[in-house]
Amino acid sequence: MGKADFVSSWLMAIKRYNEVVESGIMPEIIEFSEAHLLYPPSSYSKAIDASSYQKQNDARSFYHQDLAKISNMSQINREMSYVAALEKYPSNNSVRLQYALFSYDSGNLEQAERLYKDALNREPANFAALINLGNLYAKSSRYSLAKEQYEQALPHAAGKEDQVYRNLCLLEYHNMNRAKAVEYFNRMTRKEIIREVDMQIYADLVKTGD
Repeated sequence: MGKADFVSSWLMAIKRYNEVVESGIMPEIIEFSEAHLLYPPSSYSKAIDASSYQKQNDARSFYHQDLAKISNMSQINREMSYVAALEKYPSNNSVRLQYALFSYDSGNLEQAERLYKDALNREPANFAALINLGNLYAKSSRYSLAKEQYEQALPHAAGKEDQVYRNLCLLEYHNMNRAKAVEYFNRMTRKEIIREVDMQIYADLVKTGD
């Protein structure tokens, strides 16, 4: 584009993006950090002329407006992909769990809960479903249900017992049951994973345990 400013470049890129979307293709959004793994940034080091910093407010406005639209389209496209996959392969619990996690991350806890329960109806011993449903209950302050899910997950941990004990420990700690929190803390082989979550909780549990 020669010496065109950033706003002109941005508008041309968005125009091209919209044309591609309207053609029925949903472009994949790639983070710069990931793209740089294959295509390192150039070593251009010449000082940028101050005159090129024009229309900064316009640039920010276009950026935020268009990014919101792109993100929304990406979210819709991902959800449609999950729905289509489950319609075609209704017994595929792997897709169902991915969809549940997507729903959880998107703030749709009701849908995530329904999907996790559906996964467990099909596969009662699914460790990921048991743990993640417990996490969902913990997030929504349904502590007794969260504890029940974590305890059901323990027999199916297969080497991931510390993950379950960590969740139970933190659950009891936040539920103000320090004695029980210490009990689960002491069952952990790698107690430092509590420290990785919260240094203060770790220090309190070590002190209380002593």
